[in-house]
Amino acid sequence: MALSVTDLDLLKRIYGRCDPIESLRPDDPRYVPIYQGGHCEDPVSRLKTHIDFSPVESFQLFSGFRGSGKTTELFRLREEMEKTGAVVLYANALDYLNPSEPVQISDLLMVIAGAFSDRLAEQEGLELIKESFWNRFTQYLRKTAVHVTELTGKVEGDTPANAIVGGLNAGLEVKMALKEASSFRRRLREFLENRLTELTREVRAFIEEGVKAVRKKRGEEVRLIFIFDQLEQFRGSASNEYDVIRSVERVFASHLDKLKLPYVHAVYTVPAWLQFVLPGGIEIEGLPSFRIWKNNTKRTREQGGFDAMRDLLLRRCEADGFARLFGSDVATHQHPVADKLIEASGGYFRDLLRLLRELVVRVTTQSQSLPVDEGLVDGAIQRVREQYANISVEDAEWVQQVAKTRSCSPRTATAEEAARITRLLDLHLVFYFSNGEDWYDAHPLVREEAAIIMRRHRKASPSSQTREPNR
Repeated sequence: MALSVTDLDLLKRIYGRCDPIESLRPDDPRYVPIYQGGHCEDPVSRLKTHIDFSPVESFQLFSGFRGSGKTTELFRLREEMEKTGAVVLYANALDYLNPSEPVQISDLLMVIAGAFSDRLAEQEGLELIKESFWNRFTQYLRKTAVHVTELTGKVEGDTPANAIVGGLNAGLEVKMALKEASSFRRRLREFLENRLTELTREVRAFIEEGVKAVRKKRGEEVRLIFIFDQLEQFRGSASNEYDVIRSVERVFASHLDKLKLPYVHAVYTVPAWLQFVLPGGIEIEGLPSFRIWKNNTKRTREQGGFDAMRDLLLRRCEADGFARLFGSDVATHQHPVADKLIEASGGYFRDLLRLLRELVVRVTTQSQSLPVDEGLVDGAIQRVREQYANISVEDAEWVQQVAKTRSCSPRTATAEEAARITRLLDLHLVFYFSNGEDWYDAHPLVREEAAIIMRRHRKASPSSQTREPNR
């Protein structure tokens, strides 16, 4: 029987509620508090505890692989801290820096202060010492003889420059040039190379004035929290991946002290691969993949995680849509068709939403009937599995080894090894889990595909000996 108008409206609504790349806020009715269910450690609770137990200031590094829900959890941290009366400033690093180019500590110091200034003015309506950091930094450039012309920089002599082109817009031009004009960044870096201590002092002085302004408005006891998100996106392009990784490694290995902000609780997101290359003693609070199976031979179901994923489906479909689509009532706790989607996703939220969307499309274009059957679900799973089909032989070999050993440790702490593991984890060919111990496993959709690729490779090259990946 053909779908009714009501059915089509329902499917359209479900499709619209399942954008895989949308970051939800905690007050969104579709948000599932998966890390608060008691079956895993809550990373936001850990971040919040560090802040609560640090009376003056704190500094935390937070990581999560692409699509892990990191930004959504940071929104939750912001909401929980604001409920306590704290002032929380959230900024996106991608608004200020190009993630495809190497970064230096001078770049990061400038954009951290600039982002702090922008968010403070936007949220609190404060004009710190009657100028933004960008205008203040422009004055600093004048004094130290950098002449900015439009979106390029030119180092003058040791005498102060007479003016900066753009007048009142000069500060904005500096901000734009940092992200968009590579010639400006290069010349500015050269100029600041021997002035890092001076730049650090300027940044810290500006932050301190900002804190004083907030306390004057909100009270002396108010806490100020600064969240600088999306730094984990800095990984370069195919041509300069290693250079970008090395640059990020240098910043965090050599200049952590300069990133601590006076009288501010700072949270920076960082690439998860940093844990493999940073020296010991530097703690990174990680957001692991979500567990729906245990670390044993049979991969026994982790029921708490499974229930949370089912709740995610329920909230995206809503109760009536869930029952109509899957042919089962929520109260029965028996949902074999829906559970098949969850198993295929491996607990990866974005793939679960992709599977759900693909199922909705197939109902509309193929079966034209509700509820769905297992054949339609199998087709949706196969379609999403095909997105992982073009992995290299080397990656397939790694995936097989990880699935066997539940380990993904690098052989050496190099940019090359970090890049390899980052690719496996960011593409979700491999998942990282933590439940008292850290372990890894292959994505369910990739395990079978990796085996097929390796069988095909061995058949095509019978004389070759497949070596174990570097571990």
